[in-house]
Amino acid sequence: LSDLADAISDEDYVREVLQPGDGLVGLKGFKRISFKKAVFLAVGISIDTIGVNTGEGRFNGVIPPELMCPIRHVIMKDDPVIAADGHTYERNAIEAWYQMQQAELSVAVQELTRDPNSHRAKAILDRGVLSPVTHVKMNSLELIPNHAIRAMARDIPQL
Repeated sequence: LSDLADAISDEDYVREVLQPGDGLVGLKGFKRISFKKAVFLAVGISIDTIGVNTGEGRFNGVIPPELMCPIRHVIMKDDPVIAADGHTYERNAIEAWYQMQQAELSVAVQELTRDPNSHRAKAILDRGVLSPVTHVKMNSLELIPNHAIRAMARDIPQL
């Protein structure tokens, strides 16, 4: 266990080896911190020493994964919104995702005008705009402000 604790203390190892999983292989992002806590507690390391690199500095303690944007991997303190898939994103990240998906749909429409039998273009149009987390079709592109997440994220101390 002490070797495992050393390994997961190395953020490069965590990023490289503990990639987000699909439920069968790897660890999903929201389980990584719980996994690290369990290992550290098992070997007697205080969980207060666990830090999460947010790109804005290193914090002591744990930043709940629910406060991290699943697209940009930053703390959602500016404008978190709930999308139709039920997940919360930073507004600029999910809007950029929607724009990218809609651009792909536009290209598929153009391709179908040139080649009405294009299976690829038909598949893209059939799938529509996908969730960046679940990869399931979004029933709506409406975004609802998530004031609770914003309040919690703004409570995280800044270094």
